[in-house]
Amino acid sequence: RGEYDVLVVDYHMPRCDGLEVVRRLAAEGKLPPTIMLTATGNEEVAVEALKWGVADYIVKESRYLEVIPSVIQKILHEHHLAEEKQRAEEALRKSEATNRALLNAIPDAMIHFREEGTVLNAKLPPHCPLIREKELPGKKLEEVLPPEMSCRMKACLQRALKTGATESFEFTFQGGEETRYYETRVVVCGNAEGLAIIRDITPRVRSEQERERLIAELQEALSKIKTLRGLIPICASCKKIRDDRGYWQQLERYLQEHSEAAFSHSYCPECIQKHFPDLYEEERFR
Repeated sequence: RGEYDVLVVDYHMPRCDGLEVVRRLAAEGKLPPTIMLTATGNEEVAVEALKWGVADYIVKESRYLEVIPSVIQKILHEHHLAEEKQRAEEALRKSEATNRALLNAIPDAMIHFREEGTVLNAKLPPHCPLIREKELPGKKLEEVLPPEMSCRMKACLQRALKTGATESFEFTFQGGEETRYYETRVVVCGNAEGLAIIRDITPRVRSEQERERLIAELQEALSKIKTLRGLIPICASCKKIRDDRGYWQQLERYLQEHSEAAFSHSYCPECIQKHFPDLYEEERFR
């Protein structure tokens, strides 16, 4: 059983009729473009043949053989067109399936809308407190979004229609006790239509806020730290220190003003021996 471009089958054959041949091939999925010949114009046979996939039906009248070549060309052309259509439809189905998978993998909300604000289509994440409705097509943006945000989306689309560029803005939404942050990008999508991609950037904003808080705390802490560095002039005899204004100060006072150090006073063993020799001897022989 080879592959044929066209099958021409006669209805009247010795062992079985042409319809039986067509039925068997159709049941096996091997029926090529087929022309059935018959000596009589039986409408029931014609209807049955067409039902099983026969492409054309020719009554064997005078000069019918002259008709067969043009009929073959016609059904081959139709068959090729049908194959191309089938391939295109299959490619379209695969493309749509791929696009759906990609869209479902994106966590952002997407709203397709007209310039005046009518929603044409939408893809929403499972949880999006910003959007009040779940069925968006046919509704106005102001019905499903905060008023300020819907106005900004329409304004972005109007600018994008003029420039062809992507427009974007950030929006802060207060939902109950929780504040969330969103970034919206609007691109032209069709004639006087736009696509808004709304992304929840709350984790990013909170991370930036925490980083800024830590930086502020660090800067505040650094501003409170007093350090001593550079060459400090000190008297070789009395050990006073000369400050930036040229005044001589006691060592303790200078250090207190230029550092976070605190002092407690006592005597070292050498000074006790020098100034309090009796006390030094008592402590020494205990």
